[in-house]
Amino acid sequence: MFALDALHTTKKTARLITDRLDAHYVLIPKGNQPLARAAARALLAGFELGRCPSCWTPPPPPGSPSN
Repeated sequence: MFALDALHTTKKTARLITDRLDAHYVLIPKGNQPLARAAARALLAGFELGRCPSCWTPPPPPGSPSN
């Protein structure tokens, strides 16, 4: 498992970690990368809405109404 700062949030780094190292990663897009953040939000929207059958759905934030 790799946790890297925003400097390493690139496709090249992600592919290196998953393909060559057969590992997992946590990469964080910064606010000055609007396309990367929008892409991450779009991908995560599927997780939150349960569109992926094997995906984990995070619990609602504290104080929000639960379903």
